[in-house]
Amino acid sequence: MYKDIPFIELRKDCIDIISKISWIFGANLVVAFTKWLIIIIIARILTPTDVGAYALAFAIGAPITLFANMKLRSLFITEDSKSFSDYLYSRCILNFAAFILLMLIATIIYPQHFYIIFLVGLMKILDLQSDMYYALPHKEGNMNIIGKLMIVKHVFTLFIFLVCVLITNNLIHSLFSQLIAQLLFLYSVEKKYISTKYTLNNESFDTSKILSVIVVGIPLGLVQMMTSFNASFPRFLLEFYESTEVLGYFSVIIYVLLIGNMMMNAISQTFLPYLYNKIKKFEYYHFHKLIFVKLSLFSMFLGIILFLLSHFFGEGFLFIVYGENYAQYSDVLTLMSIALAINIVSWNFDTALLAMRYISIQPKIIFIVLIISLIIGYILINKYGIYGATYTIIIANLLHLILRVFFVKIRLNMLISGSTVTR
Repeated sequence: MYKDIPFIELRKDCIDIISKISWIFGANLVVAFTKWLIIIIIARILTPTDVGAYALAFAIGAPITLFANMKLRSLFITEDSKSFSDYLYSRCILNFAAFILLMLIATIIYPQHFYIIFLVGLMKILDLQSDMYYALPHKEGNMNIIGKLMIVKHVFTLFIFLVCVLITNNLIHSLFSQLIAQLLFLYSVEKKYISTKYTLNNESFDTSKILSVIVVGIPLGLVQMMTSFNASFPRFLLEFYESTEVLGYFSVIIYVLLIGNMMMNAISQTFLPYLYNKIKKFEYYHFHKLIFVKLSLFSMFLGIILFLLSHFFGEGFLFIVYGENYAQYSDVLTLMSIALAINIVSWNFDTALLAMRYISIQPKIIFIVLIISLIIGYILINKYGIYGATYTIIIANLLHLILRVFFVKIRLNMLISGSTVTR
């Protein structure tokens, strides 16, 4: 029923994909490393309480900004009828709404951490704006442009943050300086450079088109928000049941999961246009083989390597990087590597659902995971503290993987059946 891809064509596709992945993967490695260095700087120079406050700000800001994200960049890449301006206007509206919500939460619920939440939230919103501009080179497959901009920006803002920490020994002042550096880079480098390479299509504000973009993006925004909340709510409960200091210890360890997510997001963004084209061309066999065999085997291999590294070298790693107080939680790092291994595999199926435009099922998947995780998390964290938070994340990631695999299989079978009937 399916025709084999000629060897030469397949080899060219693989070389092209690897070339694109190398840039974006390398850039995301740098991004993850710079964000990790910020955590190390705070842990080494400041205090575990500062680490906890910083992590809490991220835990609050992440679900809100990820909802506002709505994967507009991915939607634009798979969009043929709407212009970039429609997506850019939508991004600005969503960013403003996210900012207002963040300020309300910081003012009403966490006034003691208001400035940190404010600054971290604004930086995440600026990241969303940058991400939208990256959509133009991404749609044409110019991942090297995105990679270079990401690398320069994050190295630059890290340098500013480090200098300010060393001078002021104050987290708020350092975050403010980092925010200013990021703002300057966005408008004087990223926007300016991309506008010289691509047409931004400064079309008039079209309410119906913008509303259409947002409506399509809402399910993806809900998925990202609830996924982020799944990862964040253990931190809320730890801060509530234990202290900001314990949250600080947990946050430096859980960052291994965040790094994994960033890496898989980079791979996902790179493979998305390729997978989408496979669906458009009705090449379901090759789509199935890539998702269920090639990418899954690679992800499992990577997960096993990470687990072994954490198990044998975790304690020494925590001692060298963070200090003696953090090394006592090396077993938590090993457990977290299991959660990461599961999540690395799960990302492939999330990308598959998006490539098949099976967007409506994703909020349902995450809602099921969220409800079960909330119940399990409340019980385990209340009883086992930092270990309960880790067990909760492992269970949530495993359930997420099972549901994604199940629905990818169902959707793919539907597409194959429909293709068979048509032919």
